[in-house]
Amino acid sequence: MRFNEAIKELQYRRGKRFVLTGDEIYLKELFAETAKKMYDPVFSFFPGDEEALKNAFYSDLFEDEKLIIIRHFEEMKKFDFKGLVKKYTGSLIVMISEETNLKIPAITDTLSYCTPVTCNKMSEFGPDYPAWLVSKASERGYLFVDDAEGLLYHKVGPDMLMLFSELEKLMIYKEVTKSISPDDVTKVATNSASGSTYEVLDNILRKDPVKIFKSLDLYLKNNDDLDGLVYFLSHYFEKLYRMILMFEVKIPPESIGEILNIHPFLIKTKYLPRAQSFGKDLIVQCLDRLGQVEVGLRGFSCKKLLLDRFIFSLIT
Repeated sequence: MRFNEAIKELQYRRGKRFVLTGDEIYLKELFAETAKKMYDPVFSFFPGDEEALKNAFYSDLFEDEKLIIIRHFEEMKKFDFKGLVKKYTGSLIVMISEETNLKIPAITDTLSYCTPVTCNKMSEFGPDYPAWLVSKASERGYLFVDDAEGLLYHKVGPDMLMLFSELEKLMIYKEVTKSISPDDVTKVATNSASGSTYEVLDNILRKDPVKIFKSLDLYLKNNDDLDGLVYFLSHYFEKLYRMILMFEVKIPPESIGEILNIHPFLIKTKYLPRAQSFGKDLIVQCLDRLGQVEVGLRGFSCKKLLLDRFIFSLIT
C-alpha cells in the first residue's frame, strides 16, 4: 500500500496493523507520529525490549485503544510474534529497515498479519523534493524565493529526514521575515549530499581519482543501483554539454537554469566552472562512453568493472 493511502486508512479505520518498509525514515516516523495522536496509551519498543513487548501484547489494558510501535523489528530476538498478533485486538505499527530480507520466515509472518506500507524515497531526478519543501514551508507560513528550495535540495540530497531538519534550521534563522533565499541556504544549510549521485558526479568533474572511488564505493554501499547511477551521469553530462553551448552564445545563467532545471546559483558557482575545466570535448567522450556502459550493463556480469573502466578512462 502507498504511504498516502495508508495514512487515510490510519485516520479513518482504527484497530489496524501496519508494517512499514522502505528507505525513507522520515515517512516511517511521520506515520508513527500521526498514529500517536489517535491512541492512548502508546507503547514503543526496540531490540532488547522483547520481554516488555510480550507483556504489552498479553495485557488487555485499554486493548482497543492501545497502540504498539516496534522499531527495527528485524533485529529483535525471535519469539512467537505471529501467535501474539493473532490474539491482539489493538493497533500495531512494525518498522523494518530497508536492507532487511523480506523473505525470511519471521518477516514473512509479520507481513501476512499486517498491511505493508511502502515508505520509499521520491525520484531523485524529478522536482518532487523541492515541491515537497515548498509545501512544508508554506504550512508554517514561510516562503522560498528565487528557487532557494532547489538549492537546498542540491545541498542536502534526496533524504526527507535531513531535508526537514535543515528546513527547521532555516525557519528558525528566518523567523522574523519568513522568507528563505539562496543566500540563507548557503549560510545555514549543511551540505550533506554525501554518497549520492551528485557527489560521484562532482568528484568526476574534479578529476580526483581518490575521491571518485571513495564516493562511488559509498554510493554502492547505500544504493544497489548501478543502472540508476549510469543513467544519472549520462543525464547530467548531457546537461553540462548543453550548458557550455548555451553559455558560449551568451545565454545568462538564470535562463540556462530555467531551461536545464538547475539552480542558477549552482550553474555560476559549481557546474559551469567545473564543466569548462573538464572540457567540452571530454564531455562528448563521456557521453559516448556512458552510452557504451549502458549497453554493456544489460549483458555484462561484472557491472562494477564496467563503471570502473569508464572512470579510469577519464583520469588516465
